Amino acid sequence: MSGLNRAQIASLAGVSASTVTRIESGKMQPTVEMVERLVNAAGFEFEVTLKPKSDPVAVAAARTLLEPGFKATFAYDVTGYLEQWARIGLIDKTGAVTSMRDLAFRAAQSARLAARPGIRYYEQTKTWIEVGRAFNEANLEWANTGDSAANRLISFADQIWPVFYVEDVDAAAFAAGLVERNGTYGPSISLIPFDGFSESGRWEDDDGMWFADSVQVLIDCYAGTTRMPEQADALADMWDRESLNA
Repeated sequence: MSGLNRAQIASLAGVSASTVTRIESGKMQPTVEMVERLVNAAGFEFEVTLKPKSDPVAVAAARTLLEPGFKATFAYDVTGYLEQWARIGLIDKTGAVTSMRDLAFRAAQSARLAARPGIRYYEQTKTWIEVGRAFNEANLEWANTGDSAANRLISFADQIWPVFYVEDVDAAAFAAGLVERNGTYGPSISLIPFDGFSESGRWEDDDGMWFADSVQVLIDCYAGTTRMPEQADALADMWDRESLNA
């Protein structure tokens, strides 16, 4: 793109032409500083940006370990995550989880809620209950997760970010009369399409509201924003107490 040949780029960057050749052929792994020198020599600026990772398979891997009866509706490979977690001690040599809380948190860091595949953001003009009722009236398949779902399990914090798993995002948005927004900042309602496992284990309460499985809610809260990680801690604390009293 710069119109320079290998020797010219090397000369401008203050490195040997053989160094450039080795980098191009994959025989040398350049440092960030070296890449910056080469890119600058070509008339460009080198920038490194980080964005949250959101791989739902990490959630599937965690639920596979934490829920013996968990079943997904499609084939997926969680081996990579299991190997990573074993290396840092989240899974012992017998394959058992050493800490539910730590495993759920680590899975959440690889599956940020705000960046889940297919997520859509809408203006927050209704409560999550109003949205859920609209879904029911339209006979849609759905499950609430995040802070409002966590509060259904243990009342702890305000319900700031209504998040729903839905079978059909467009149909759900239409049924609830949601208006899509351009940005992701500020109060919003979010719809995430079913992915084959996030909706697995969803359940209905006496009021006809549908919620994601409790372990899914735990992971989603750790993957959320504002006070949602604190809600996840509160859930984990409650389950720890129940386990001790069992």
